[in-house]
Amino acid sequence: MEMGLQLGVRLRSKKNKVYVASRDAATLILKVYDPEFASRSTTEFSVLTKASQAGLAVPRPVDFREGQALVMEYIHGHNLCDLVNDMPGPDVEALARMPGLAQTAATRTIESTMRAMPVELARWFAGFHKATGMLRGDSILRNFVVGSPEGADSEDRLFGVDFEEAHPGDPSIDIGEMVSSLLNTDPMFAPNKISFCEEFIASYIKMSGHTDVHQVICAAVSSLRTAAARRPRQRDRLLEEARVLEDKGFRGLKERHGEQSGK
Repeated sequence: MEMGLQLGVRLRSKKNKVYVASRDAATLILKVYDPEFASRSTTEFSVLTKASQAGLAVPRPVDFREGQALVMEYIHGHNLCDLVNDMPGPDVEALARMPGLAQTAATRTIESTMRAMPVELARWFAGFHKATGMLRGDSILRNFVVGSPEGADSEDRLFGVDFEEAHPGDPSIDIGEMVSSLLNTDPMFAPNKISFCEEFIASYIKMSGHTDVHQVICAAVSSLRTAAARRPRQRDRLLEEARVLEDKGFRGLKERHGEQSGK
């Protein structure tokens, strides 16, 4: 009530309370910080403000109460995890109901978007690191949305969301974590995902001037091993894949999974 908001659906969040909310007919996102994570609120607000002012695709901060709550634009679209892992993603049923020509056109639009995604993801990270001087932290597929702000008359873009774990550090960590997320989500280590990672890293290096590919690989290996520690059913496989990546790079993964897929 103090912020003039009407609460809607509560969204899934492991750490804080996150709601779809509305104010003056605008759809927004409200994040209410758990006391354990309240100290992160100022960093998240600062990062969002800097990134937004630099023209990066992030939810624009609308209101803020330090240590308590953050109100942001609502980004309407599709989660990048769904788009990457289940091509053509969440629109499969809708596509199936379309007339033939419309279905073909919609499928081609999604496929075209995904072909450009490694470069777009690299561009987003390069811009974010330059604008904020920070790592985004928690660099996983689910923290990106392909869409646009609610009510905006604009083409869909790749938006980064959820920045409470932003912190200073080596950009290689962000890129390595994203590589790990690409590879360790189902279908794990698919050949097209390995190629996606290679193009993503090459594009980031070109755009950012970052030169140490080895550091990115090391960060990806470390992230895969971290994932293995919390996923006992997949632990052995993740550790083995991390070893291959560490010893032979993406060439080793491509040889290994090219053979498994019959290529």
